[in-house]
Amino acid sequence: LLLLKVPMSRVLQRIRQQRKHRYPLFHELFRGNSQPFDEGGDMDRLHPVRIPSGSSCIGRTLAEIHIQGVVITALVRDGRRLLSPPPDTRLAAEDTLVLFGSPDDLQQAERLLTA
Repeated sequence: LLLLKVPMSRVLQRIRQQRKHRYPLFHELFRGNSQPFDEGGDMDRLHPVRIPSGSSCIGRTLAEIHIQGVVITALVRDGRRLLSPPPDTRLAAEDTLVLFGSPDDLQQAERLLTA
């Protein structure tokens, strides 16, 4: 979060909240451990989205897709992680994007990326 220029006070507040709630934000990074969007309130969170082989986003750059309301914090491709991928990054089938945002924005972004 510091790399994303989030103020230190907000980062520390987020850490305290996550420790209090047994780290649910971090559990969302692992397949099968994600909480449904309707649980956990409206707190911003990390959420991984795998790009399926039939997605209309394959071959397009992140800039062309116009994902709004979320921050793309990482791209995982072939087991390698790229933090803060540049806008000219082209998506491929089976890529995983790690997004940060509100549950509603994450849900919209996931619909866009998997369609």
